[in-house]
Amino acid sequence: MPAEEESSQLLGKKTDERVSYNTISASSSSANLSGGESSSSSTVNENVDTGKPPISGLRFVVVCLSLYFGVFVAALDGTVVTSLLSHIASDLNELPRISWIATGYLVACAAFQPLYGKLSDIFGRKDVLMFCNIAFGAGCLMCGYSNSFVSLVLGRIISGVGGGGMLSLSTIALSDLVSLRQRGVYQGFGNIAFGIGAGVGGIFGGIVTSRYGWRMAFNSQVPAVLISSLLVAVFTPQTRPTTNELVPVQEGSAIEDAYETEHHISANTESHNVKYVKKNNLSRVDFSGSFTLVSSLIFLMLAISTGGRQFPWTHPFIVGCFATAFFFVGLFVYIELKVAKEPVLPLQLFTHRTIVASATTNMFMTMSVYGVLFFVPVCLTSVYDMNPTQVGQRLISNFVGVALGSFGAGLYMKSTGKYYTLGILAPLLYIVGITVICLPSFLSVTLWQHVSLFINGTGYAAMLTVTLLALIAAVPHEFQAVTTSIQYAFRGIGSTLGVSIASSIFQNTLASQLRTSVTGPDAEQVIQRVLGSVEEIRKIPIEYQPAVIASYNSACIAVFVTSLVLAVVGTITSALMEEHELHSNINRDEEPQVEV
Repeated sequence: MPAEEESSQLLGKKTDERVSYNTISASSSSANLSGGESSSSSTVNENVDTGKPPISGLRFVVVCLSLYFGVFVAALDGTVVTSLLSHIASDLNELPRISWIATGYLVACAAFQPLYGKLSDIFGRKDVLMFCNIAFGAGCLMCGYSNSFVSLVLGRIISGVGGGGMLSLSTIALSDLVSLRQRGVYQGFGNIAFGIGAGVGGIFGGIVTSRYGWRMAFNSQVPAVLISSLLVAVFTPQTRPTTNELVPVQEGSAIEDAYETEHHISANTESHNVKYVKKNNLSRVDFSGSFTLVSSLIFLMLAISTGGRQFPWTHPFIVGCFATAFFFVGLFVYIELKVAKEPVLPLQLFTHRTIVASATTNMFMTMSVYGVLFFVPVCLTSVYDMNPTQVGQRLISNFVGVALGSFGAGLYMKSTGKYYTLGILAPLLYIVGITVICLPSFLSVTLWQHVSLFINGTGYAAMLTVTLLALIAAVPHEFQAVTTSIQYAFRGIGSTLGVSIASSIFQNTLASQLRTSVTGPDAEQVIQRVLGSVEEIRKIPIEYQPAVIASYNSACIAVFVTSLVLAVVGTITSALMEEHELHSNINRDEEPQVEV
């Protein structure tokens, strides 16, 4: 291999180079069906035009606003819960298991988000989005009326099933309407909606909790969910495929075998080895793959969340959870490769370097950011005795950064048609922000709290926008829904792992520091009280408070340093992406090639 070629393979910055697989590509769409009577391009994507959005004018604006409102509601919920974690855990006396309030939601998101891309291809964006709104609202109601920690976590799981779809399907639906070159700008608008919702959520949650209690913070979200559902029902276009639409499949694959006796249609695909089958069949849904994915995540989260706290890492329960998780991972891989008609996550896509790099960058950066977002409030509450409203005010800076970072990245990519350089600079900017958070000045200077969280949000949001477009640009147009689901799946996995790992590090470090620093006749009683509730810190005898506060501070710093390391790993993986063309039309003049 020549040195120049070898360098390009390693560094990845090669303009629009696409790996040549045994593929489905744009050229395969010109293959004639049934002896050449009609072209697949007109059959597979009848409604995709090559210029302006399929809908335009006022209706296009209203559709975007209806999708963005769902994003706003889901983001509002996220920071409402973040700002209330310490108070909910203290009220229920469940601080050691506080991460499950967040983890239950995030596990459900991670498990179901990969499925929504394929489900929306089969049943249509609107129907699946309506289901997600209903599930999210039902979960909020259950949390609002919960009287135990278990019922609260169950409510968060149900909300996660819906909330994940509200976020991912808004992205998928917008990709149906605008070109890749413009896509980043509209993603920026979406993240502005996310930033507004997230910024308002912290303050909203704090005010409602101070006056009416944390349960009302959940119940008061239900009217917003009803409005979101109404907007979706009235304005979101239905994209359900017709029964005559076709889906390309690789010859000899499991899906081809499944359709052999039902809807087998021949195609002249000598160079691409592709056949087409009729769509809109419930049997296409990969239930077994989804089940094994959910199971693997649940057991993995059980091990990470309880290891080192409820049980030693060598305890049979922890070892068994890890073993079961890996078993389900292996079963999931087998099902996706050998059994599933249409895999919920087509593993062949992961032979493409840009997809792997973008997905892993999302995972590591999201692991990092969730460690920060969930423990900055804990740090401000425990060390500086801030109330939920004060914590929410500081989180606003982060979500302003999220909105501006995403929109700025979108404008840059629309102007230049490039994303590789920005894909490296964005994580580096995030690292600057999190480095400041790790410094002592973060807590001692209010300005640094706002600046560091703003930089943190700007870098993270720009990274999300870049990696989304890189993923979509790396595959043919007809697979963009599934590929978008891959990004959200890895973000979901990253958020789940991030919260669980950060919580484990926090609890283990806190327990160790307390037992080292807190001494005296009532030391053990004090330790047990402050381990169970942040609000106990100011209620214990004053002579113990400095040591306890210092222990909480050390535990938070340990989380932030871990998040910094994860961000460095994410920056390294971002450099492995390749540069693909961001087309100016929806259908794209030249499609990238990737095996499916």
